[in-house]
Amino acid sequence: MLARAPAVESAVRGLPVSFFLGAQVRRIGDPLFGQLLRLGALANSDIALIPVTVRPGAEGAGGTSVVEIVATLLNVRTGQVIWFGVVAGSPGSVADFASVASAAEAFAETLLWYVQ
Repeated sequence: MLARAPAVESAVRGLPVSFFLGAQVRRIGDPLFGQLLRLGALANSDIALIPVTVRPGAEGAGGTSVVEIVATLLNVRTGQVIWFGVVAGSPGSVADFASVASAAEAFAETLLWYVQ
């Protein structure tokens, strides 16, 4: 959609989201707010799921750790943070696809808790 709308100055990659890692955020400001507002208008969406980072989590016994997914749900019209969370997968090597998949599964279960 964005490629077909060259007048919309925004990107879906490389969004400025690092401030989520340093402070509790209740409402976002510019430049992120402006970019998401334009993207939301283009996609006719009020809500955006923004992946902040995927990182190795706390190291456990035997050198294993977990993969953590840090993400947020935002109202793109108001800039209000609806949800922010850090979700971890099963212990294992962060280079192991099963560890990454377990983090993705835990993330989906967190967001879609009502689906059985």
